[in-house]
Amino acid sequence: MFLSEFAILRLTIGSLAIGFGIPGNMIIIAVFTQQSISNATDVAFIALAVVDLVGSVISGVKIAAVFFHDEHPWACFFEVVGSRSPLFASLLLTTSIAAYRYRAVCNPFGKRVGRRAAAWLSLTCTIFAFAVHVPFFFITTSQKLGREYGCNVYGNIVWVQNVYARSQAVLFCASALPVTVLYTLILKHIRHHQVIRREILSDTAVPEPIPKMKSAGAVYSISKSVKMTPTSPDQAPTDDFADNVEPIPPHPSGEKEPPSRQIVDKARSGPRNIPRSDHKTTQMLIIITAVFFLLWLPSVVLDQLSFAQIRHISATIPNGTFMLYFLYQVKYISHITNLFVYIAVNRRFRDNCKKLLLGRVKSS
Repeated sequence: MFLSEFAILRLTIGSLAIGFGIPGNMIIIAVFTQQSISNATDVAFIALAVVDLVGSVISGVKIAAVFFHDEHPWACFFEVVGSRSPLFASLLLTTSIAAYRYRAVCNPFGKRVGRRAAAWLSLTCTIFAFAVHVPFFFITTSQKLGREYGCNVYGNIVWVQNVYARSQAVLFCASALPVTVLYTLILKHIRHHQVIRREILSDTAVPEPIPKMKSAGAVYSISKSVKMTPTSPDQAPTDDFADNVEPIPPHPSGEKEPPSRQIVDKARSGPRNIPRSDHKTTQMLIIITAVFFLLWLPSVVLDQLSFAQIRHISATIPNGTFMLYFLYQVKYISHITNLFVYIAVNRRFRDNCKKLLLGRVKSS
């Protein structure tokens, strides 16, 4: 049987979804479930992995659709659910993760969203994303394009494309803009703390001994930029994927530490290693978010074009039909990439994956 380049592309994406997307997202869910789910961000990560798992399963259906896609639109129904519903859900969850992260880093002692509230919010976003696309099951049709069948998602109703395509673009931009602003503020906040940390740990920035107070009501501040950290475990903010803090070596002379070194040690080994752990976690989230938006952007842009414009572009560009189809299908890769980003950036996730896999191997 001769397979066209379009069929080969669908087979490739379906094979990647089955080979990496489905087991990868199952590993993400298992790792987050077995470790302590301490905040709303962890709940949103699990919800995002569930959405990507559903998207990967539906992408795997493309393998069957290559061989059995005909004039009946059953394969197009999977195409609709697999392309638009996870997009809407992932946009809402990605925005929620950015908001949770902003509060955790920039306002660690403020009131946060609890785990139960985050679970309900994630479930609501996911159900809304899938429910809003139910009408596609009644208007989507299958039509023959040359030697193959394709999906006419909007049927023959022109205003449906205007409503859904425009709303998709609005939601995409409305999510990308605040997410960019939030992560910019987070990075600015982290860099500010890194500057303070370098000043405290440098030899020239060691504070002088505290002078005697002239009056009982006087209060002496060591530095305007040094903030006291909580000593109670209940008050200390938790950090997603927090790295282990390096131990502080003892004083070479074995004598009691001077007050200046005690201050430096507290800044270095406090209950929350702000510059290191926050920077690693934020870096991971920025990579995940950037990959998601970049992979989905071509599809969102193409949805704004009419069929006449798409035909014109296809005829103008060499091999334009396949190029446009490739740009439209590349969004499905976003359901696969998160596992590789977690493994590459986060040490704690790598360790938990090893423990999970080795535990399963030993138990079997």
